[in-house]
Amino acid sequence: ADWTREEKGQLSLLCPSVLVCCAWVNGEAEIVNAKAGSSVTLNSGKITKANQTLWTYGAEKPSFLIAKVSSSQGSFWAQPQFKERLNLDRETGDLTISKLSLNDTGVYERQRIGTYISSKQFKLEVYSPLSPPSVNVEKSYSGECQVECSVKNSRNLTLTWFKGNDWLQRMSSSDSAGLSLALNLNQRETHKYFCEARNPLENMTARFHPNEICLKNGEQHLVPQ
Repeated sequence: ADWTREEKGQLSLLCPSVLVCCAWVNGEAEIVNAKAGSSVTLNSGKITKANQTLWTYGAEKPSFLIAKVSSSQGSFWAQPQFKERLNLDRETGDLTISKLSLNDTGVYERQRIGTYISSKQFKLEVYSPLSPPSVNVEKSYSGECQVECSVKNSRNLTLTWFKGNDWLQRMSSSDSAGLSLALNLNQRETHKYFCEARNPLENMTARFHPNEICLKNGEQHLVPQ
């Protein structure tokens, strides 16, 4: 069902109070990370009696209504473009989103409207599956070589070089551009080296001995963990 005139007026009057309440009571939005193609449930916390539960969404601010459930009428409504992927628990108010895509990244807000108004926000980050890092020889000279570790596009990515259990260099990027990190090696090194790619969801590692990769100048070396 569509919004009634009464519901629209009720929401416009309540929203400013909810925002103030949320900033004071609930603090910052809860961070939720998920992988593209999977499902995620936004747990709305302690169950309180409510006449209506509303979920809004936005890339930066949750201003677009995507779902609502009315306990008095026992009805559920969702935006058509979301309907096949949303499930709203009528008892808890928890929202489950299936078949996640990168476009689902954004801020979600749950509002319970009853005797009291409660609100909770979630910042959902959806990530593509992390690609394994690759290690390539860039230069080779006089028993030494320069190798470069790189990984394809991923947001909030960190690349780290390790020598055994000791970390040597690290580089991070918050955008979705590819990332690469170079390292100079001695071909006589006996320690194993690792290049680790990590985002908030998962990590992948390439490992090798310098005397193995430096002798194969120009070849790609990839051994994921």
